[in-house]
Amino acid sequence: ADQQIVKLNQRGVLTLPSSIRKSYNLKPGDTLSVVDLGGALILTPHRFEVDKLADRLRASWKVLG
Repeated sequence: ADQQIVKLNQRGVLTLPSSIRKSYNLKPGDTLSVVDLGGALILTPHRFEVDKLADRLRASWKVLG
């Protein structure tokens, strides 16, 4: 795995290296998922199934509410 160092600024913003942004075709405004594995963070451009399920539940509740 390719390891790169990023720095967290005072407001909690991370800047991803341009090589990673290009590799994953990330654009400003794109949403990423962060998973805390208790000592390791995983940052992924892919939405997890649980995120998609939560969206469907929210939409259902709006229809019922």
